[in-house]
Amino acid sequence: MPYYIIYIYGLFIVFRFIGNDFIKMIADNLILFTTFSYTIFGFSVIEFYLRKLKLSLFMKILFYILPPVLCFKRFRLSSINGRGKLL
Repeated sequence: MPYYIIYIYGLFIVFRFIGNDFIKMIADNLILFTTFSYTIFGFSVIEFYLRKLKLSLFMKILFYILPPVLCFKRFRLSSINGRGKLL
Protein backbone atom coordinates (compact mmCIF):
# COMPACT_ATOMS: atom_id res chain seq x y z
CA MET A 1 0.00 0.00 0.00
CA PRO A 2 1.28 3.47 -0.78
CA TYR A 3 2.15 5.70 2.14
CA TYR A 4 -0.15 8.58 1.12
CA ILE A 5 -3.20 6.41 1.91
CA ILE A 6 -2.67 7.24 5.59
CA TYR A 7 -3.59 10.87 4.86
CA ILE A 8 -6.82 9.79 3.17
CA TYR A 9 -7.53 7.53 6.14
CA GLY A 10 -7.05 10.51 8.47
CA LEU A 11 -9.49 12.50 6.36
CA PHE A 12 -12.08 9.73 6.77
CA ILE A 13 -11.61 9.89 10.53
CA VAL A 14 -12.13 13.68 10.52
CA PHE A 15 -15.30 13.23 8.45
CA ARG A 16 -16.43 10.61 10.96
CA PHE A 17 -16.21 13.07 13.84
CA ILE A 18 -17.57 16.24 12.21
CA GLY A 19 -20.04 14.99 9.59
CA ASN A 20 -23.76 14.44 9.68
CA ASP A 21 -25.24 10.93 9.78
CA PHE A 22 -24.90 10.29 6.05
CA ILE A 23 -21.26 11.45 5.98
CA LYS A 24 -20.52 9.34 9.09
CA MET A 25 -21.97 6.27 7.39
CA ILE A 26 -19.84 6.85 4.28
CA ALA A 27 -16.74 7.49 6.41
CA ASP A 28 -17.35 4.30 8.43
CA ASN A 29 -17.60 2.24 5.25
CA LEU A 30 -14.47 3.79 3.77
CA ILE A 31 -12.55 3.24 7.02
CA LEU A 32 -13.66 -0.41 7.05
CA PHE A 33 -12.66 -0.87 3.40
CA THR A 34 -9.24 0.67 4.03
CA THR A 35 -8.78 -1.44 7.15
CA PHE A 36 -9.66 -4.65 5.31
CA SER A 37 -7.25 -3.83 2.48
CA TYR A 38 -4.44 -3.14 4.97
CA THR A 39 -5.30 -6.42 6.70
CA ILE A 40 -5.03 -8.38 3.46
CA PHE A 41 -1.65 -6.83 2.69
CA GLY A 42 -0.52 -7.49 6.26
CA PHE A 43 -1.55 -11.14 6.08
CA SER A 44 0.38 -11.56 2.84
CA VAL A 45 3.54 -10.19 4.49
CA ILE A 46 3.03 -12.45 7.51
CA GLU A 47 2.46 -15.47 5.28
CA PHE A 48 5.64 -14.68 3.33
CA TYR A 49 7.75 -14.73 6.50
CA LEU A 50 5.98 -17.78 7.93
CA ARG A 51 6.81 -19.69 4.74
CA LYS A 52 10.34 -18.33 4.72
CA LEU A 53 10.89 -19.53 8.31
CA LYS A 54 9.17 -22.85 7.50
CA LEU A 55 7.09 -22.87 10.67
CA SER A 56 4.73 -25.73 11.45
CA LEU A 57 1.01 -25.61 10.75
CA PHE A 58 0.32 -25.25 14.49
CA MET A 59 2.45 -22.10 14.70
CA LYS A 60 0.74 -20.65 11.62
CA ILE A 61 -2.65 -21.25 13.22
CA LEU A 62 -1.48 -19.49 16.38
CA PHE A 63 -0.30 -16.47 14.38
CA TYR A 64 -3.65 -16.17 12.59
CA ILE A 65 -6.10 -17.08 15.38
CA LEU A 66 -4.56 -15.73 18.58
CA PRO A 67 -4.52 -11.95 17.90
CA PRO A 68 -8.24 -11.66 17.04
CA VAL A 69 -9.15 -13.80 20.04
CA LEU A 70 -7.09 -11.64 22.39
CA CYS A 71 -8.46 -8.36 20.98
CA PHE A 72 -12.11 -9.38 20.50
CA LYS A 73 -13.46 -7.77 23.64
CA ARG A 74 -11.52 -4.54 23.19
CA PHE A 75 -12.38 -3.70 19.60
CA ARG A 76 -15.90 -3.81 18.21
CA LEU A 77 -17.23 -2.36 15.01
CA SER A 78 -19.56 0.53 15.70
CA SER A 79 -21.56 -0.02 12.54
CA ILE A 80 -22.66 -3.51 13.62
CA ASN A 81 -25.12 -2.21 16.18
CA GLY A 82 -26.80 -0.02 13.54
CA ARG A 83 -26.83 3.10 15.68
CA GLY A 84 -23.61 4.60 14.34
CA LYS A 85 -22.34 5.15 17.89
CA LEU A 86 -19.36 3.65 19.60
CA LEU A 87 -20.22 0.76 21.86
